[in-house]
Amino acid sequence: MSYIKIIFLLMFIFSSHARDVLYIKTTENPKDEKSSYDFKLLKLALEKTKDEDGEYTLKIAPDMNFARAMRFIHNNQFKKLIIKRGLSNNLINKQITFADFPINLGIANYRICFINKDMKIDFSKTNNISDLKSFVFGHGIGWLDTIFFKNSALTVQEISTYEALFNMVANGRIDAYCRGLDEIFNEFDMRSHINDLVYDESILIHYSQPRFFIANIANKKLISRIEKGLKIAWEDGSLMTLWVKKHHASIERANLNKRKVISLANPFHNIHGLNYKKYLYPLN
Repeated sequence: MSYIKIIFLLMFIFSSHARDVLYIKTTENPKDEKSSYDFKLLKLALEKTKDEDGEYTLKIAPDMNFARAMRFIHNNQFKKLIIKRGLSNNLINKQITFADFPINLGIANYRICFINKDMKIDFSKTNNISDLKSFVFGHGIGWLDTIFFKNSALTVQEISTYEALFNMVANGRIDAYCRGLDEIFNEFDMRSHINDLVYDESILIHYSQPRFFIANIANKKLISRIEKGLKIAWEDGSLMTLWVKKHHASIERANLNKRKVISLANPFHNIHGLNYKKYLYPLN
């Protein structure tokens, strides 16, 4: 075999087994346990596809807020960056690709609000969207949740830093900060030292906004691998085992049967061709 042929053979072998090195932006506070779930879920998907698609290295992305992460995704300035994000019509028409599988099986569609303890009576009297219009809600900059709230004529104040929102609620600068059922209790337990910060026990705000793993379209092959791995893990039960371990206690703690559900309309058109709905967990 000639020297040139040997070189090309070695190049083929190494390229065939190239290691995917990817980064996940988790939450804006890397200590939150939900970061651990997202990381473990993505790792599970990559493990399920390792024999077919090769080895990988999964790392936590450097600390950044959500708006900055989205700029990196749009411009592909941070190669192989993966983030968790809901979908909108304008988003999928840009340089974005995503795994068609709901990361938390849709329980992030259900929101419980952080409030000041002095607001508990006011929230207990809330029955519908009109009642919610008397409150000021806090969101991070660039969050899709803001579109849902404003579409229902609710007042939203956008804040640049995730952590500041908890203190703003406790200090009465905003009335409520609503978090997903997959987030609320871990975040509350981590901040039990914040005076006057409690969570509402009366209502459950619902809107259809499942979260997906997304990336720049240059990473379409990688996202296809992740989607395939998630569906394999679903079929063999390993995904559900991870999900139950992380989320079952939160569902029980929420006392859903004692809450009034208030649904916000979806301002986005249905995105055709998606299959994620069959993986949503039936809370009702």
